[in-house]
Amino acid sequence: MQGVTAEPLVVSGGQMVVHGTAVNAAGTRLPAAEIDAQLWSPSGRFSQGSSGGQFLSAQGGDLGGLIIYDSPTSTHWTARWPMPSNTADSVFALNAMVLGAWTGPAGAPATAGGEQTKFEAGATPGPIGACTQPYAPNAPTDANHRPVNAANVGSDLVVSGKAEPGVTAVTAKLVDSAGKAVTHAATMAGTDWTATFPASDVTGLADGALTASGAFKLGTGTFHGATLSFTKDTVAPAAPTASVPAGAYAAPQSVALSDGGGATIRYTTDGSDPTASSPQASGPVAIPATATLKAIAVDPAGNASPVASFAYTISAQQVTVCSCFLLRLEALRVGKRLSLRAAHRHGIRVTFTAPRGAKLVRVRLMRGTRVVSSVVPKVRGNRLMTVNVPRLRKTRRHLRAGTYRVEVTPGVSATGMGATWVRTVRIR
Repeated sequence: MQGVTAEPLVVSGGQMVVHGTAVNAAGTRLPAAEIDAQLWSPSGRFSQGSSGGQFLSAQGGDLGGLIIYDSPTSTHWTARWPMPSNTADSVFALNAMVLGAWTGPAGAPATAGGEQTKFEAGATPGPIGACTQPYAPNAPTDANHRPVNAANVGSDLVVSGKAEPGVTAVTAKLVDSAGKAVTHAATMAGTDWTATFPASDVTGLADGALTASGAFKLGTGTFHGATLSFTKDTVAPAAPTASVPAGAYAAPQSVALSDGGGATIRYTTDGSDPTASSPQASGPVAIPATATLKAIAVDPAGNASPVASFAYTISAQQVTVCSCFLLRLEALRVGKRLSLRAAHRHGIRVTFTAPRGAKLVRVRLMRGTRVVSSVVPKVRGNRLMTVNVPRLRKTRRHLRAGTYRVEVTPGVSATGMGATWVRTVRIR
């Protein structure tokens, strides 16, 4: 509510005059286009006016009305109307209910609703003390499974909510994305209610958005309140893939895990199956010695993929690569998005600074588990390097729109490689 006031109407100089104020919660005056003074007829209708003549609006210019602030900086306003020549209009106006109003944001679209403040002359202006009870609309407010996923779809869904005092019964409804609906009567405890939807009902609803609502019964009839939306998703994501195939290697490996979507990847390297609480693969996973890397993808609904397993054997004769061969994240620059035309002409530009001690750097362009292009330039000069992949024009012409992965690995030799840093590029 805005701080709008209005004083009773007075007649002065052949005009009907109303004074008032208009400020927001911070004490700043409201925009002139958003304030109004209104005269509401006590009985019949004005010969012309707003709402079919029910009231005269100064902002709307009814019967010559006008409202302006008293000065460029004042929060006080004055509304004036010429004394009506029509006798009935004069009687209605002089006996009218006088309102000062904030009519809502001037730039709001027509669909914004009826946000406004109205103050009747003679009332006590605000602010008033805070409500003793928090606002709780007639609506479902929660569910025991949000979202519904493969793990919980086989158990009952309990929707809970609030109802205003006087509501004697609530019928809860659940509607899926295809429009199928199931309803159940709720159990009430004062203004709280719960409705249980059996697992068989929940299983029969389509995956996608679910909307819960309620029909609230009062002595005067039944009405509907607000709704609660959540998701049903019972499809597990695909198992993760690894950038380095399982097998035997003569040096430690850095393995990037991918699920091809927006799932979170969890992994273990001790041979145990990962769970939703296992470490998250937020970057390449280091495999310094023989180990079995296992991973799952967990989607936003909590569905877990099958376990993917990758066994790596690292030779005991491998050359230990020291930490000085690790590329720092800020040393690698790859554009995240690229047009297909630019990719065909120039390829994907990769810029990085090789670490001290590195003799060569392997740069690979991957599409899923397929190697699209691989180059191994030698480190020279100041170690700042720029590589375009693919290097060959005929290879670049085979690029298609989609998501690619750039992998950069420094090393001292073809068998003595350090950690791999990965960047994702989307070609549109």
